[in-house]
Amino acid sequence: MAFSLKKRSRSKSQACLITDNQNKSLGEVLHRSTKTKKKEKDVFYQKDRISSTADSDLESNIQPTLIKTPVIYRNKCLCDTHHEKQLVEHTYDLTVDRLFDLLFGSNEFVRTYRQAQQFYDDTATEWSKNEITNHRERILTYKVPYESTLIGKSTIVTREKQTLFHEIPGSHYMLETEVSNEGVRYSDTFSLTMRYCLVQMSSTTTNLRVTAQITYTKALNRFIKQIIERNAYSASQEGLKDLNNRLNLIANFKMEQRGLNITETISIVPTTESVCPPNEQSILPVQQQILSPDTHTNTQSSDADKLIYMILFLVGILIFIHIHLAIKLKHVVGLVDNIARLLNNKKII
Repeated sequence: MAFSLKKRSRSKSQACLITDNQNKSLGEVLHRSTKTKKKEKDVFYQKDRISSTADSDLESNIQPTLIKTPVIYRNKCLCDTHHEKQLVEHTYDLTVDRLFDLLFGSNEFVRTYRQAQQFYDDTATEWSKNEITNHRERILTYKVPYESTLIGKSTIVTREKQTLFHEIPGSHYMLETEVSNEGVRYSDTFSLTMRYCLVQMSSTTTNLRVTAQITYTKALNRFIKQIIERNAYSASQEGLKDLNNRLNLIANFKMEQRGLNITETISIVPTTESVCPPNEQSILPVQQQILSPDTHTNTQSSDADKLIYMILFLVGILIFIHIHLAIKLKHVVGLVDNIARLLNNKKII
């Protein structure tokens, strides 16, 4: 019995010891788990902090790239006033730099237009800066055939001075040409000034405005001035009309190309028989239309001119008849006076 009690008491102490050891082990485990959770929590907070810092840096790097400077386009040119005669005002689906190059560049478009206008022996100097005016200038010379009812066939030698007053690529250009002629009667009595105002209205459209004015270098009567102004302005408008048609072909072709690139509804497949690449084949028909010279002749006379010349001829004949009759009438009056004087003398005798 004593042995059993002793054994029981011993087992009780062992049980307490085991319990203490278990509690101690459990405490260590809980302590380790708490420290582990704390470390994991710190690591999580640190990762979150790093992630938030990286996100903020990424936003700060992306933010400037997303902000674009707005492009402000002009709705009119810089000119306060224009010349008295407006020849053209049209908006093309072209950029201002492209339109300027088509008008005043050295390219196939310009050469073909001049051939259509029957310009020959044409030369052009390089653009150079005028040290006095601080503007770029160049000189063009060419010859133009001329045909008139009264004068007949002749050749006009033209000198054209081009001055670039404003030149802001992507925005606007303003250029003036001073045209002087020689070779025909009264051609050295005036000069024609034309102003080209090119303004980009949007990212793809540009407005062209052309105005003109005639400056007389010699004194002329009003009737001759009217004939000069009518012929000079009509000839300029005919040339600009042809130029406008060619520019519209270029602009319409660009619009069709943009439409095809956006929708991608048509694909060009090269064949073994084709010589040109696909892009050149698509451009070729339009280029043939643009580069084909016109067959019309650039004559200054028209039906209105012929009618005016006919009226002038008739007026001249009437004036001549009037003067002739006046002289005859004066002669008859003198004869009547002489006869009357003789009759009076006879009566006196």
